[in-house]
Formats: sequence, structure tokens, C-alpha cells
Amino acid sequence: MPRLGSKQVKLLYAVFAVAMIAMAIIGGIRTFSSVPWADMWDGGLGFILKLSRGDESAWWAQHNEHRIVLARMLFWLDFRFFSGMSYFLIATNYLFVFMSTALFWRILHDLSGSARPDGAEFVIGCLLTAWLFNWMQEQNLTWAFQSQFFLAQLLPLAGLYVLSRAVDDERRNLAFFAAVVIGIASVGSMANGVLLLPLMTLFALAMGMGRLRVSILAILAVATLYLYFDHYVKPGAHGSLAQAIRDDPIGLTKYVLLYLGSPFYYMLHGTFGRAVAMAASALLIIGSAHIGFRMLRSPRREPLRLALLVFILYIGGTALGTASGRLIFGVEQALSGRYTTPALMVWGCFLLLHLDTVLSFVRKRGTWYMTPVIVLMLAQQAHAWRNPGEFAFERNIAALALSLGVDDGAAIRTVFPNPTVARRIGDEAIADNLSVFGQYPFKDLRRQLGAQMRSDVPEQCRGSLDTIDAIPGDSRFVKLEGWILDGQAPHSGQLVRLFDAGGRIIGFAIQGSLRPDVAKAVGKEGARSGFTGYVKADQVGSTIAAAMDSDSCRLRTDTPKPGSGS
Repeated sequence: MPRLGSKQVKLLYAVFAVAMIAMAIIGGIRTFSSVPWADMWDGGLGFILKLSRGDESAWWAQHNEHRIVLARMLFWLDFRFFSGMSYFLIATNYLFVFMSTALFWRILHDLSGSARPDGAEFVIGCLLTAWLFNWMQEQNLTWAFQSQFFLAQLLPLAGLYVLSRAVDDERRNLAFFAAVVIGIASVGSMANGVLLLPLMTLFALAMGMGRLRVSILAILAVATLYLYFDHYVKPGAHGSLAQAIRDDPIGLTKYVLLYLGSPFYYMLHGTFGRAVAMAASALLIIGSAHIGFRMLRSPRREPLRLALLVFILYIGGTALGTASGRLIFGVEQALSGRYTTPALMVWGCFLLLHLDTVLSFVRKRGTWYMTPVIVLMLAQQAHAWRNPGEFAFERNIAALALSLGVDDGAAIRTVFPNPTVARRIGDEAIADNLSVFGQYPFKDLRRQLGAQMRSDVPEQCRGSLDTIDAIPGDSRFVKLEGWILDGQAPHSGQLVRLFDAGGRIIGFAIQGSLRPDVAKAVGKEGARSGFTGYVKADQVGSTIAAAMDSDSCRLRTDTPKPGSGS
């Protein structure tokens, strides 16, 4: 194997890091959808609607146990400048990971104390980069609502890093001011953000930063805690720490261990992965405690390492707080993909906490022993390439149902668990032309019902109407599925208009579902020729036609009775 400092080794690890980043980005592109999902309905779109109605209290209002002020600022920017289509929000998620990576490189450089990184430092930096871009946190990367999950880890680490610079740096006054600003901002990330200022106060005490600075941090900690919990309402479905300790202390312990060790579970999976995750977390806790007790003898000697230790304590507190509130949903909930972001961050800090030992080992032994870790990371990252299936299409059908006012609960539940709430928010968003409801292909669909179509389109499209089904709870419409291809413009668009013999629009469908049977019969252009949509129920039994946006051809067919197929 080439020597550690050689260009070949550096290039190999640089390629590995870039490949991990590239796969994460490609995965985000492949799974992207502008249709709001889950909390983005009430927490994002609902927030914007409240603001538009003059409710400024929405900025500070709770979302579950959180006051997500910073995320709401991003939501506002997305709707103000990017039509609420989520491109900006998804890009912001990735930007925050890049910022976290840059911060880890900065800490790595400061801890190493070298003027110029050697081969070992470069390798560790590339590994940290790849680690932070791991696709196991895909739910946070690809969910427009999740910016606060990145901010709730990035801001505390940045704040503690800057505060460590305020100990003896020549620009310590500026560094302390920046730390204070970050500490206050962290309160507006997630509920665990309120821990940062109290932890900063303890850090300042340990480092002997003077009465004035300690007092400022302590006063701000008390003030922000008071403001945060003033008129605070505990989420009804959540448990408490006292309840978890009393009723299920073993489950609480397992939850915390799985939470902190989740990256190892995602790389190894199954029962073995769970065991490794819990064992690794025990090592993390014991190892951090050992260093902590050792540093208590002379904490002022290593402010940056103490800052890392405090951040690990912060993530540990986050894990405990999450476990106390959500253990009632089961221990396995600790392995939710969104919790891997703080876990990835804490393990990166744990590695940096032992940087001297790691660098010494790498310089003596080389990098061959990292091969299994790299293989596991690449295998996990390969999931970003998997076929997204009907993910985006199902969201489009939910948006179509809401756009038309169809009470298709099964479809709407794919984007929000409560169809009634989704319909209420959707109706308001349609009235204000917000988000996807102000954009093609969902804009003004209700108003187009009954409009007249052209009648002079002789060419017959390829396709068929396969099934028609009744919609439980809504007798006004029926749901239909089929496939359609426009020979002159096979990729003309997603919207399919449905009209009666007189040329009046009686419904709409969205094209884009997977049809491998059609692809086999007509070629690869038929792979996503499938459509699903809604048509007025009084048209069942009559002849209807379907036309794509190009309107260069039409598919005419008789509608069978619901459930009978074509």
C-alpha cells in the first residue's frame, strides 16, 4: 500500500468523500417532491397561512414540544421567494451539512496544532466528511421540514467552539459575543436548544472566564428558559422522564443507547446491528466520562476538547429527553432515521476527542484497517441509488385529490395522517395559490371542471382505462387508473384531462406511475405512462376521453362500473 502521505492515498480518500457527498445529493434529487409531507402541512404550510391571516404569534407558537423559529424563517423565505416549492428548503438542509463538515475540519485543524495538515489529518477529515453526509439520515436530508434537526446540532457545536476561542484568543471579546448570539439563536431551533446556554454557563465556570461573562451566560440561560416554558403546553401524546424512569427504566436505557448508536445499526442491521449499537453507545458514554473526570483536574488547559465533551453531553441530554417523551411509542422508535443526524455528529466529536490517539495510530499503522468501515459506509450510501418507486407519484395523487376536493382518505393519508386537517389546510392554500396548489399541474383544477375542450383532435392516443373504483366516503367522484402515451409528444407533461362526449372537462388524472407491463409491450417510453385520477361519478357507464397537455391525440373509452375493470 502507498505510504500515508502519498498523493495516491490522499486522492483515494478524497474520491471516497466526494462519492459519499455525490450519492447523498443524487438520492435527494431522485426522491424530491414539492408536495408537502407530514409536519410540513400544519407546521410549514399551516404556519404560512396563519401569517397571511395576520397571526404573528405563529412565529413563537409550539410545534409539538418545539418552538422552531429558525425553521419558520426558512419556511417564510421559501414561500416568499421560491413559491413554497421546497427546492430552497432541501438545498438548505444540504447546506447545513456542508457547514457542519467545515466546522469539523476547523476543529480537526485546531486540535492537531499543525500549520499544514499531513496525510493522517487529511484522511481523518475525509472520513468525517463522508460520515456526516451519510444517507442513513435521508429523512432529514429530503424532508423540507427538517432544517431544525440540522440547526439543533450545528448551532450548539458552533457555539461551544466559538466560546472555547473566547478563553484565550486575541479576539476573545468578539468570540464571546458570537457565542452569546449563537446560544440565543439555538433556543429557536428545537426544544433541546434550550440546553446550550446552561451548558455554556457551566463551561465558562470551568474555564474561569470571569464573573461578568459567567453572569451574562447564566442570566441569558434563565431568561430563555423562562420565555421558552412560559405558557408551554406539554404534548398530550408524549410521556415524561419521571414516568419513563418509574415504569420502564430498562426500556429508557435501551432507547438512549440505540439512539446514540443508531449509525452502527444502519450499517449492520438486524439483531447484531442493535447489539453493536448499544455496545458502541456504552463505549461512548464510558469513554467520554473517563475523559471528563480526567479533565476536571485541569479543564483550562484544553478548552476545545472540553467544548467537544460538553457537546457530547448536550447530545446525551437530547437522547435522554427524546427517550423520556417518546419511549411510550416503543424502544424501536429510537432507530428512526431522523435521529441519526445527532448520532452522526456525536460520534464525529467522540473521534475528535481522541484525535491524538487516532492520528498516532494512523501514522504508525497506515489506513488499511479503515477498509471495512469504508465498505460499510459505501454499502449504506448505495441505498441513495435505489429506485424511489411510486414515492413522488403517490404524493402527487394526494395533491390531486385535495386540488379537486375529492375526499379520498387513503390517498391523502400518504402525505398527512389526518385527512380532515389536510383538506382544511389544502382548501386555504388553494384559495391563496400557495405551494403546489399555485403551480402546474394542480393550479385551478376545480375551476376548470366543466370547461369546454377542443373537439377537432382526430388522432387516437395509445393507452387504456384499466380500473374504476368507488371512493369510500365520497360519492361525487370515482377513482380511475390506466395508461396513456402521446405518440407526438410522449413526455409532454403529467396532467391528463378527462372529458365527456360533449368535450366538457369532467375530471383529471396525473401521469407518471410505473407500468412495467406497458414498457414491455411498447418500449421504455411506456415505463411511467400510468395514470391515476378522478372523474365525476355520474359519468360512469358513458364514453369519456383523455388527453395529455399536448392535446395532439385523445384516448376514448367506455367507463365500466366501479370495481369491474375495463
